[in-house]
Amino acid sequence: MSSQKVFDAAMIFLFDSEGGLSDDLYDMGGLTKYGITQKKYPDLDIANLTRSDAEKIYYRDYWLKIKCNVFAAPLAIVLFDSGVNCGTGSAAKWLQKSCNRLGANLKIDGSIGPKTINACLALPHRKVLDHIIAYRLDRYFNLTKRHPTQMRFIRGWMRRAANLLRYSTKF
Repeated sequence: MSSQKVFDAAMIFLFDSEGGLSDDLYDMGGLTKYGITQKKYPDLDIANLTRSDAEKIYYRDYWLKIKCNVFAAPLAIVLFDSGVNCGTGSAAKWLQKSCNRLGANLKIDGSIGPKTINACLALPHRKVLDHIIAYRLDRYFNLTKRHPTQMRFIRGWMRRAANLLRYSTKF
């Protein structure tokens, strides 16, 4: 499956999960459309963001940044969505930690370079992505402890993680 087709599949899941325009008072990202937040992109006209423009942002700032284009479809989709939902630095660190749990010896620096890529490609991607999902769930619980107002989102986050795991098995 080509990297572009995997990206397209990841975008289908993402757009289904993120929805359209949202301005929830308790959302720490502020005004959000298609998952793109005003907090992360303060100079962007979020309210008038097109789906096509959102895809370009996701490709440049997420897909390529965390090297999703080099991994098997299931892992690429999980890594990408984790980067969008929890930050690319967190997703990269979770990838490195997951590889280490499976026997690699990577520096946990949040930067996906040749060492991380080669170590990951030598491991069963299903096991790596299972660990990433576990780190993601842990992140949700820790976040709600530090910011109790975020508890209102935890069911949606949990559902999204479960749906992501299910969706990634299609590839």
